[in-house]
Amino acid sequence: MESSESDLPAIECRNVWKIFGKRSDEALTAIKRKGLSKQQVHQEFDCVVGVADASFSVRRGEIFCIMGLSGSGKSTLLNILGGLDTPTEGRVWFRDIELTAAGERLLTRYRRDSVGFVFQFYNLVPSLTARENVELVTEIAREPMDA
Repeated sequence: MESSESDLPAIECRNVWKIFGKRSDEALTAIKRKGLSKQQVHQEFDCVVGVADASFSVRRGEIFCIMGLSGSGKSTLLNILGGLDTPTEGRVWFRDIELTAAGERLLTRYRRDSVGFVFQFYNLVPSLTARENVELVTEIAREPMDA
């Protein structure tokens, strides 16, 4: 039986890691082999673990929440899901498109047509309400874009 687009998760994230630093690949290998903690990774490799082995799927229409303490990787994960950053390892799909294998042209189209961003501290219009700042994204999306 062939699956339809409605059967596919809207977003799927499998074994996603994001490690910041020049030795991120080395650090990831050491984490997997030795079970290093975030502190040990920072001390030994001068790297920061942003996301550690995240896996989940979100169905169309499902309400999904990412929660965690400050500095736990929520924004990093959202940047990966939004195509703004690439994981050190792992795969992310939007419907049937593997974002982690997509080229810049496809990612640009994905960011323009399928994802909306409201940033935490910047890129907000101070004279608008929170709702108006969110609605602004849809207003801009309706405008023709120069290629």
